[in-house]
Amino acid sequence: MNKKDKTIHCVGIADPVVCDIAIKLHREGYHVTGSTDTIWPPSQRKLSILGLWPQQLGWLPDQITRDTIHTALVGSKIQPDNPELQRIRQVHVPCCACNGYLAARLSDRQRVAVVASPISKLICTMAIRILRYWGRPVDYIVDTPGLESVVQLTHAPLCVVEETSWPTPVAWESFTARSIIYMHHILIIPPYKLARGTMELSEYSAKLRDMIEYSEKGSSIIYADDNSHVDGNSIEEMIRERKGVTGFPYQAHLHYYVGDELYIMTPHGDMSLGSIDESKLHVLSAVRELLYHVGITYEQFYQSLADSFDFLILG
Repeated sequence: MNKKDKTIHCVGIADPVVCDIAIKLHREGYHVTGSTDTIWPPSQRKLSILGLWPQQLGWLPDQITRDTIHTALVGSKIQPDNPELQRIRQVHVPCCACNGYLAARLSDRQRVAVVASPISKLICTMAIRILRYWGRPVDYIVDTPGLESVVQLTHAPLCVVEETSWPTPVAWESFTARSIIYMHHILIIPPYKLARGTMELSEYSAKLRDMIEYSEKGSSIIYADDNSHVDGNSIEEMIRERKGVTGFPYQAHLHYYVGDELYIMTPHGDMSLGSIDESKLHVLSAVRELLYHVGITYEQFYQSLADSFDFLILG
């Protein structure tokens, strides 16, 4: 069957991740349809340009048959009791969760995952900008306005994934953290006080343990020194329990204040960050260590820092 004759139906197409997957599939030549009960203006604009925005809002299970749909792609926020999902199972239409689809597409890449936190988007975006500065192709799954899309899938050998704090419905995946699905090679763990958000300390600790346990053999785990103990558990000990995985603690970037103005110390001289949140110091150190583990030296990091400096200050 030709791609143009194969219909892929995206349940939850307004979700930013599903939206970008739908657009990629459309450009690859597939016939793409979708459904949503929610309007998300950025997705609606992008999909409408290509004629992919649903003509009717809501779930339309009666329109799902094996004759009209060949494959279904289900958004990660779709719940098990969704009417279309139930219909898909009833008529035995082959289906896949979007996370599973992306994991399959990225199975032959080096994968970097960043634990969800208020600075995770900054870490991902700054790392991607610096990789591009040095001509390094990189794909990503990061929900941020700092990049041109939420999902980029080319044939780059490296992919950066932002882990999310919301769970994947149990109907689809056995693990709760999205980054586990991608079986990361490099894991970035920002400080606990920044990373946990509304998550209880015990829940956050359990999530980290799972993410460490399911790291690929030979993986590197880069974690903030502030995280040395989480809920009575030492991250260093968690890492030691996982054979074949190495931990690399980092600290907030070297800095000092002149009045209210924050300066960082670099090999090329001291640089002013102005009056910004000290959390940005963790962004700098996390990105520097991440890039070092994919072949960008400290010297290259600081050489390219000016190109990303405005983004860091404004982000």
